Amino acid sequence: MAERLLKLMHSSTVHYLGHQIQPSASFGITVLADTDKRVEDLMHRADRALYRSKDLGRGQISVNLPGQGV
Repeated sequence: MAERLLKLMHSSTVHYLGHQIQPSASFGITVLADTDKRVEDLMHRADRALYRSKDLGRGQISVNLPGQGV
């Protein structure tokens, strides 16, 4: 789904106040693990994946699964 969203954004142009804007995004993905005790555990993994994507540049998708370092 993230790949489809990136493709859609890349092929879209937003017109705003006489300007053309090319949208972009970075995605961080994880899954809920049986060992997650708090929602913050899930969010922390997703955040780490997102910031990894941002470090790699625009339009990136990173996955951080439970048990992975990053």
